[in-house]
Parts: sequence; structure tokens; C-alpha cells
Amino acid sequence: MATNKTEYPKYKKGISIKDLYLDPNNPRLPNYVQGKNEDEIISHMLLEESTLELMQAIGKNGFFQGEQLLVIEKNGKYVVVEGNRRLTSVKLLNNPKLAKVQNSLVQKIWEDAIYKDDNIIELPCMLFENENDIHDYLGYKHITGIQPWNLRQKAKYLTYLKERNFPKQSIFTASFDLRKMIGSKQDYVNRILVGYQVYVKIKEKAFFKIKNLNDEGFYFSYIADSLRHTNISKYLGVNLDSDNPLEQLELKKLENWTTWLYKPIEVKGRVTTRLKGKSDHLNKLNAILGNEKAKEQFIKNDSTLEEAYTYTEDYHLIFKNSISNSISELKRANSITDNLESFYENLEEDLKNVIRLARLINSAKQELTKNEFEGDEL
Repeated sequence: MATNKTEYPKYKKGISIKDLYLDPNNPRLPNYVQGKNEDEIISHMLLEESTLELMQAIGKNGFFQGEQLLVIEKNGKYVVVEGNRRLTSVKLLNNPKLAKVQNSLVQKIWEDAIYKDDNIIELPCMLFENENDIHDYLGYKHITGIQPWNLRQKAKYLTYLKERNFPKQSIFTASFDLRKMIGSKQDYVNRILVGYQVYVKIKEKAFFKIKNLNDEGFYFSYIADSLRHTNISKYLGVNLDSDNPLEQLELKKLENWTTWLYKPIEVKGRVTTRLKGKSDHLNKLNAILGNEKAKEQFIKNDSTLEEAYTYTEDYHLIFKNSISNSISELKRANSITDNLESFYENLEEDLKNVIRLARLINSAKQELTKNEFEGDEL
């Protein structure tokens, strides 16, 4: 049923918190909390949603009347579609015993609060007839508007909007209409939607059983940024322009990608991963996957990212730049010798190494020249 814009939304100056309920189907909630009871939602809010800080702020300053909760009426109850963290904070200020986790911190905040118990028993709300109207508004507010969610939450919400509004359209086609709803670019919407499908595949595979990797520890931005790179997308078998973008997806290669980014390895006594999700690492991975020799070094020979990346560059240029950089540094060292009161202990040995390396390089050059002449004679 379409919302009557002349009647809805309706401003309610105060609805008792006893009649306000957290939304168990809030798209922002992770899957393991979806559909759960209020106790479990409150626990999640306390552990993951910075609710303690908000509870403390409301307890000190009161509830700002301009921040109405967005609600719908279901079976005589008011379900909060937008504002669950604020509602959780107020519920805890009225009854700290609702906290099943972070108990001592909640109790301390409650004890120090000015606004609690009977000070906040009602909250201002905007009552909507149709839940979809709230979701359309949230799509703009939280995806491209003034209060953005994290990227995984955006992706999940965009997927929800796509399935609700354009269930029969391909992602590529639906992204043209979705971009208008949220005020964003089509290629961004398309990439985020496809990325969420990739994320679901990884999740279905239990994150490829990588130790300690789970829903909350997975950075969706790694997928979104990776799919911006042509060679990475091609390696994974993802085609952003296709009606079925994951038709050629190769799970083994997706496992490789996930492992590079998330599987812990020890390097020189430090725990790290082969690949970081930052832009320069993804740029280098993209170059590596576009070069067969570099790709072989990285995947088959387990070379580091930097080692494999050297195979994508012009060796002649690398060699020339290395020699030039060495000369520049030696000139710099020579220019400050008059300012030194003494020289470090191993200087003589280091200088011998410089001479030895120079002779080796020159010897290699002479050998190459000799071979070239011999080739000419033949």
C-alpha cells in the first residue's frame, strides 16, 4: 500500500519506551543477530555498536528531541526501524540490569548519569505507515548522506533494496535505478552489489577456515577495492558488466585471494599477512596478476609481493635506477666526511663490499659483451 504523504509520517512527541521495540530485522545487524530476541540485540549493541559512549552522552545531556526515532506500528507495538542504538541506550539508563554483557560498565554509567530512570520515559518518534518509506530514506542518509554506515552495512542494505525493488533484474541493470534512489554512481552501486555476492560466497565457505576470521573481522572494503582492478577481477572470474557477474567465479582463486589477505604468517618474528588491503598493495597485486612471470613467482613460488612485483617492471630501468641511486648515496656520504669526528668500525669492510659488487657488475657486463661478439662471429 502506498503511503499517504498528507498523513504520514506523523510526529509523536512521546511514546513510552515500554512500547518501543528494537527491530530484530534491522539490515544493519549482522546475520548471527538477525531475528534474535531483544536481549541478544542489546548484547550486540553493547559489544559492537559503541552504545556505551552514546549511553554516557545521553545520561549526561539528556535525549535530544530533534533526533526522533523512525517507527512503524506492528500488532499494537512500535518497532524502531531507525534509532535502535539510541533506544538501547535509553532502555539501559532506565534498567541497567538489561545488560547481559559489559555489566559493570553499564552500571557505572548508570550511577554517574543525570538523566535516567523517570527522567527519560518517553521518546520523540516519527510514525510511518509503510516501512519501505523509511528504508528509502535510510538508503540515502546512510549510504551517501550525512551518516554513512560502514561499507559492509551499505552493501547489505543495497542488496536488500535491490531484492525488494528489482528482484527480477540483474545487478547490472538494477544498479542504474538504485543509484537514483541513493544518489550515487552506477558503477559504484554495481561494484558494491557484486562485491556483496562475493562476500556471501566466502562466508558460505566458512571464510575458508582461516583461523579467527569471521563476519565481524572481515573487511568488505578489501573486496570493493579489489574489484576496481581489472586483473584482480579477471583472476577471480568476476565480470562486473555481466548479467551474471559470478558465473565464472573460481572458488580456488577466491580462496587464494582471501588467504593472501587474512591468513597469518610469521616473517622475521612478526605475525603478518602476505598482502594488505591498502591501495598500493592492491595496485601491485593487480600488476602481478597481469604478468605471467610475476604471477608465477607470487603464486607458485611464494615470493613476497615486492619480489614478485619486480617481475612486472622494466629490468633495464630498474638496473639503471639502482646504480644511479647508489652513486647518489655514495656522493652524499662523501660530502659529509669532513664533518665526522670518527668513522664507524666496519666502514672498511663495507667499502670493500661496494668495490666487490662494482667489479661483479662490471664482470657481468664484460661477459655479456664477449658473448655478443662471439655471436656476431658465428
